[in-house]
Amino acid sequence: VRLLQAASLILACLCETEPLNLCGLEVEDGSPGTLLVQLGASLRFSEPRETFQSFFEPVNVSRAEIARTIAKTIGSNKTTIPRETSRNSSEDGNTSTAVEENTLFAHATYHKVNDTADGVTVDLQIAQANDILSIFLFMLVPLSLAWVYYFYSVRLSSSREQSYLLLLQISIAALNLGGNLVNQSLSVLTKAPFTLTAMQSLSMFFFSIYAVLLHFWAAPRVELRVIRNEIFTWLPAAAAFGVFQIADHLEATYCSLSERTAFGNLAPVVGIMIEVSMRPCLIRRASEKEIGLSSKMALALKVLGASVFATQYPDFNFLGMQVSALYVSTMVAYRLTQRFLLDRIPTCPVASLTMIDALVSLTISGFMSRMEIEDFGASMKLWWNDSSICTMLLLSFCTFSVGHWAMLHLIRCDTATSTMVIQNISSGFAVINGILYFNDKEFERPFAFAGILLVISGGMWWTILQSLAVKETKPLDAEKDSSEKTLHTSCESRVLALMTTDRFPSQGRGLADRVSEIG
Repeated sequence: VRLLQAASLILACLCETEPLNLCGLEVEDGSPGTLLVQLGASLRFSEPRETFQSFFEPVNVSRAEIARTIAKTIGSNKTTIPRETSRNSSEDGNTSTAVEENTLFAHATYHKVNDTADGVTVDLQIAQANDILSIFLFMLVPLSLAWVYYFYSVRLSSSREQSYLLLLQISIAALNLGGNLVNQSLSVLTKAPFTLTAMQSLSMFFFSIYAVLLHFWAAPRVELRVIRNEIFTWLPAAAAFGVFQIADHLEATYCSLSERTAFGNLAPVVGIMIEVSMRPCLIRRASEKEIGLSSKMALALKVLGASVFATQYPDFNFLGMQVSALYVSTMVAYRLTQRFLLDRIPTCPVASLTMIDALVSLTISGFMSRMEIEDFGASMKLWWNDSSICTMLLLSFCTFSVGHWAMLHLIRCDTATSTMVIQNISSGFAVINGILYFNDKEFERPFAFAGILLVISGGMWWTILQSLAVKETKPLDAEKDSSEKTLHTSCESRVLALMTTDRFPSQGRGLADRVSEIG
């Protein structure tokens, strides 16, 4: 109803007509502009729990057991409350009497009490499964239709390479955003991030097996010796992927949103400086050109937006900045290693490399998960019996597997800096989600919202510049006609040359006439 109300008010402002008051807003003059301002003000609610009461499912027996499991995990000091989702500015996330964790699909409140064995009680609210699916369908269905349109129409046009790169960038941004949303909520509900990564890596392994079989069924066979050598070449990138997963979990736990935003948007700047210095040993991409003023301004706009946001939400400490610096250095090294090695692996399919990454990540995260859960079977039964958590787990498997596979495709045709920019765009949209859905007092300052918009705008500016840098090529039909014409001209020239020789003159003239008739 609010979307219809906003659309009708904008239409009334443009057409200068009497607006419709669908939401029952009480204003004096009833002008479209006043109603639109009143509608925007009504979007700010006092309490998230009251606002989204219909969005969250009622607490049942399994939810109470999940809350007790979380309280036991926190009470035994096996985990800590992440600073990013709790907005807790203290270095110790457990010092407050009551701490809240807000994510899109889960809301948890932790109360310190002395009359319980764990010393803490947890109140949980989890979104309904159909609402979670609706949000993902809203994101992914239009994207799927765009890919269908590309394969049936744009793939044969002269702008196919530009369209492919731009569509791939948008797809990765959407998958990263969806993965961030469900992973944040699952981390609140399970308090076992490495266990989640292990399950996601296992799902990516099975997905990559299917993709490898499909690839070798449709594509020409490659010698097993070549595949084996290229897989061994890829092992450093797979190890970097596993280390990056550890750094990402550490940053989500010990870093505030300001530290993550400020340092994360410095990663493309550091990355492009190193990537430019490595150009002599890298294969030039179609989207890669000299860094012009527009590209520099796009990155500068991202840094400016992150700085504005950090000044409005100054939540920094020494430990958080150390972990953020570790995260940035790990991400830059990881992406540059991927590009460097992909240039030296021309034959091995991306699905095979995805399978190696899954195995390495599964080994590392599986070892780390042993310190998070005491009874793995009981926890799995508890999670899979809940419809909302089960839905989020399945969605996280899809976004993690397909997102990593698509990211390797992007690095093969684009720069490593672009992948970091796209990751910043996804993080920016995730921050906006927190601003719009939850009444966070820190975000009532308009400059914080403007800073995130600048980050997103700078990232989108960069990606558009990258796609426009790809030169247009001839349509596939035109290339086919051109090759046939070239082949015909070459054959006719050779026949005419044969006619000028003394050997077989009559056969030469006959062949020339025949070629002309075919032409």
